[in-house]
Amino acid sequence: MDGVVIAEFYRQPAVYLVRFPGRADFEIDSDTYRTRAYPCPDVPSNEVASTYVNQILPIIENHTGSIRLHGSANQIGGRAVAFMGSSRRGKTTLTGALARAGHPFLTEDVLEVERGGQAYLVQPHSKVLRLFEDSAAIVLGRRPEGDRANGKFDVASDEFVPHAGNAAPLGAICLLGPGESDGFMQRRLSPLAAASQFLQQSFLLDVNDKPRLREHFDRLVTLAEAVPCFEVDYPRRYDHLPAVVKALEDGFGTGD
Repeated sequence: MDGVVIAEFYRQPAVYLVRFPGRADFEIDSDTYRTRAYPCPDVPSNEVASTYVNQILPIIENHTGSIRLHGSANQIGGRAVAFMGSSRRGKTTLTGALARAGHPFLTEDVLEVERGGQAYLVQPHSKVLRLFEDSAAIVLGRRPEGDRANGKFDVASDEFVPHAGNAAPLGAICLLGPGESDGFMQRRLSPLAAASQFLQQSFLLDVNDKPRLREHFDRLVTLAEAVPCFEVDYPRRYDHLPAVVKALEDGFGTGD
């Protein structure tokens, strides 16, 4: 992202090595997937644990047949509406604004999608939104307090920013554009176009393992065929957020 290395992946004879510069190395056994962490000096244990839960586990789960995507989700009209897109496109800010408007958030980082009968379910994951100070102030209605990590504040769920405690059927997936639209824009995507973008938001362990990569892409196509997928774009201005929330409520709030 913007020339910054977030993670490095190495394949060795019996293990995978995943390195998060400045945080920790994780060694993953290629047969059992047992993992050992090697934190960098002075990195808090809770940050290492968070990296394991939010990065390493999704990588392993995708590698072994699950669907784990980088995204957020809110419960709107009884169904989950997921948001995906490149970093800094406002997923978490939008999730927080929707939660503040009464639509509980399910997750803000790892989108856990499970097959539940004929439907797909989004599992609740994180009870915390990680936001930059200006976004946190908009969501909270006040300046955030406490410590920040990597420039972001942890905004815990409460009565003003509610979290959904139970899984919700996945009703729609929105892929966020770059913010170049003059107003709210929503366009239906074909399953193949959507799945191609899902792949870019997947947690992947070994991109050179072509059979597993093909199996994962097939799962993404099946998901995109079952769930309506949209490209969504809007101006990235805080004063425009209420109109975006209203448009999403009107579009997905009936649960139809």
